[in-house]
Amino acid sequence: MFTGTIRLRPGFAEAYVELARLLIRQSADPGPAIRLLEAVRPVLPSRIDVVTNLALLYARKGDAVRARDLVENGLGRMNDRRALEQARLLLGQEEARRAPMPSTGAQPVIAETPTDGTVEPLEGLPPVPTEDYNDRFNRHLLVYNQAVALANKRDYKGAIALLENLLKQEKDDNLRAETGALLEILRTDAARLRKSGR
Repeated sequence: MFTGTIRLRPGFAEAYVELARLLIRQSADPGPAIRLLEAVRPVLPSRIDVVTNLALLYARKGDAVRARDLVENGLGRMNDRRALEQARLLLGQEEARRAPMPSTGAQPVIAETPTDGTVEPLEGLPPVPTEDYNDRFNRHLLVYNQAVALANKRDYKGAIALLENLLKQEKDDNLRAETGALLEILRTDAARLRKSGR
């Protein structure tokens, strides 16, 4: 879903951040998540979670110098002592995890930005979803991708109808949020297209 959103709206920074978080949880290779966060960092220069996750990814890649520079200079300039200390702690954990031997399944540490502005680590993967959840998620993803395909052909009316119906049926808060975000993007694009008379 995030890939589709990025393809549709390359300037929608939050999609890069969320896709990077998924990759951190799911992939042993830090490269793709690093590329996403480096691409979006100039757009979100004050996002503590972006800088922290970049530092952790570089540490996982084995580039300790770049990781430390991001923490000490990147976060150090943000004047948030608590965030800086938290990032140092997370970086120390990541470096300690790498020290004895190359990681073979170590769980990722992911920095999030909670509503109170503090940075908290998330360790490990979410619980394995039930089969029922997988079925619902796959159905949701199928319809979402159909809407993206229609939008790519500039059939905004069809794409919006699919997403509106999907939103009515979906109960999962995260999936509803993602669907709603894309729906708003498509409504805006459709309105812009109508105004241009194309």
